[in-house]
Amino acid sequence: VASKMINIKSDRGLELYALEANACRRVYRMDFLRELGFKFPVDVKWEDVKPHFELLHNAKCCFAVKGTGFIYRINTGNQITSGSGVTRLDIVTVFSDTLQMAITENWSEQEIAYILRMMWSFTRWSIDMTNLDYIDALLKKLHGFFVSIPKKYFRVYLNLCSTQRLREKVLTFVFVRVNLFQY
Repeated sequence: VASKMINIKSDRGLELYALEANACRRVYRMDFLRELGFKFPVDVKWEDVKPHFELLHNAKCCFAVKGTGFIYRINTGNQITSGSGVTRLDIVTVFSDTLQMAITENWSEQEIAYILRMMWSFTRWSIDMTNLDYIDALLKKLHGFFVSIPKKYFRVYLNLCSTQRLREKVLTFVFVRVNLFQY
């Protein structure tokens, strides 16, 4: 078992933050959750995002089980993530809360970079999936959120773990600098 354990604070352990945020794929010790006073966020579309980062950050070690599988329906009927309406705006609340927690608790810049990595993935997905009735509201909220993020975190993210560096660099500039709604 020791050979499968990963120190979350090591360079290799940081890669765990890049895994999909999905509570169904994890097993936690109850005393660990009780010690943290852990509770899932309520009334938001993506309740797994903040716990994904919070629990990994507080873990002393993690280990992976090889040869496991998981089947998940994305954007299918009767699924919380399938909607294209106003709940898509929850992305800003979820990532704002997660980022605020990390900054307030003095997480490493590398850990925060992985929050931004997932944030970009969800941002692209939400823009693609949001219906036209709510796209203006989503873009306004995203603009306000991006403006509030200290630039140093974007720099670390783009250099450390960006999956599409040039595209994300341009989009970051657009979201932070350009008021899309003046046109």
